[in-house]
Amino acid sequence: MASGDTLNVFTPLNNIPPSWLWVAFTSGSVEPTADGDGTAVIWGDTSNANAVLEYLSPLTSGTWGGGDAAGYMLLSNWEGTAWTSGENWTKDTTTAGNDGTLTGVPVACAATPDRRNSLPVLDFDAIINELAMFQGVMPRHYSAATGITCTVTVMATSATTLDMSFAIFLKSVTSNVDDLDVKNFAAPQTNAAVDAPTTLGATREFTITFTDGAQMDSIAAGEPYYLLFMRDAQDGTNDNMDGDAELVSIEVQDT
Repeated sequence: MASGDTLNVFTPLNNIPPSWLWVAFTSGSVEPTADGDGTAVIWGDTSNANAVLEYLSPLTSGTWGGGDAAGYMLLSNWEGTAWTSGENWTKDTTTAGNDGTLTGVPVACAATPDRRNSLPVLDFDAIINELAMFQGVMPRHYSAATGITCTVTVMATSATTLDMSFAIFLKSVTSNVDDLDVKNFAAPQTNAAVDAPTTLGATREFTITFTDGAQMDSIAAGEPYYLLFMRDAQDGTNDNMDGDAELVSIEVQDT
């Protein structure tokens, strides 16, 4: 295997829409980090509804130590009745601990399948951080030395100026080891401030790289894996483009 060789290619037709939800919070006093099993479960103090924390966004304001942390949680495996705006939440226990306060009802976050001049694309909103999931198998000739490079091709629905921001998360599937009912994705790698195409209908290509090991969740040659692609629309500094970003393809290459 040589540097730059293609390992996998993902297109909008391969999309697995994640049935996950974003929920905003404020008054956070205890950061919901993963425990030794690699998971964190968020419980509603009143409803006892619970869900697995997949990703905690960077704080939009405040600090955990100051008891006024505000941001967003990405949640999967929802169980129980619906949470309500203003309900307190606690990590990993049904005993109310008031680790923070929900400031809105959960919002769905799957990218929308669409067509651009009859060509399949995935639309990513300019307000909500939307996601698409893909499943692949790392080829057995992956060199496992220098990591991978994801080459992403996108379009825009309206803007020909300003920027978009994107992130990719990876999750390995190790035989007889990983419990996919609870396992989280590894921390994302990003490419902030991707320029919009200068002409509507044109594409923009950029890369997001992963070193071999923890960044790519130690995906080994021959292992199945999942790739999660997200537009970080809530990044007001690096994503200021109005209108949808449209995903055309993701190529995974041997770095």
